[in-house]
Amino acid sequence: MAKLDPFRSQQARAQLFDEYDAVMRNWPVPVRAWRCPLDFVAPTALTDDELRGIGAPTTVLLGDREVIHATDRMPRSRVPRR
Repeated sequence: MAKLDPFRSQQARAQLFDEYDAVMRNWPVPVRAWRCPLDFVAPTALTDDELRGIGAPTTVLLGDREVIHATDRMPRSRVPRR
């Protein structure tokens, strides 16, 4: 049986975004990271616009892949430099 892709379900996407936003609002450190649950490993599933729309952190860990993003909500001084 094929594994269901949660990103194809609007409800699963909304739930993931809600959980993600809750984690980000309470994250205590300037450089924030969040590891996607194994069920949601899909590095290309979230677009830059979607990540910015939910206030994504500067560093997003999706499974074993790290993706750097700057958010509109984060002050420029807190955006890590490469």
